[in-house]
Amino acid sequence: AKLTLMDNRLQVNSSIYQINWDGLPMTVRAGTSPTCFAPITINGEEAVVRGVEIETEFYLTQDLRIGLGGAYKNAELTKDVPIVGAVDGERLPGTADYSAYARLRYGFELASYTAFIQGGYSYMGSYFSNLKETGTELGGYGKLDVSAGMTVGKINLEFFANNVTNTDDLTWIATVFPDNRGYRLKPRTIGLNIGYQF
Repeated sequence: AKLTLMDNRLQVNSSIYQINWDGLPMTVRAGTSPTCFAPITINGEEAVVRGVEIETEFYLTQDLRIGLGGAYKNAELTKDVPIVGAVDGERLPGTADYSAYARLRYGFELASYTAFIQGGYSYMGSYFSNLKETGTELGGYGKLDVSAGMTVGKINLEFFANNVTNTDDLTWIATVFPDNRGYRLKPRTIGLNIGYQF
């Protein structure tokens, strides 16, 4: 559903979905030797993903608006996968049950040019990188991003600072490799985007 309410001040986008997945791609180690760890992709069995998502944006004033959103997802196998020792009902790797965000944006005129400042906070729920849900739990972190920009003629300028608090939580552990290499959130990043409209 996509709704516009309160004299166009409130926008709501929402969805309820189910995905039936057959031949789920899965990465496994090739061979059983400790020295053989080349990853290969196989077609696993069946899985189902059910979820609810909602996004809202509300104009507090003509220039100030707030966005709020969240999602719930339940993703699990619906058939055993013997090659990796997985059984029906296990949660799919990398799928957090919950996620949410909040965003505040203020638009204004600066020296007769259209400008804005924006701040946003997002939260990712916890999850595992394997079907057995063993080892290190991932996710469960929040991230703050801020930006400001303006449009000068056909040129768009945007200054940004992503991951302001320099959160360094793990996002994935690649257990298919023998050293269980891990990946973290991109560290604090400050930069400038320049765009031109032709």
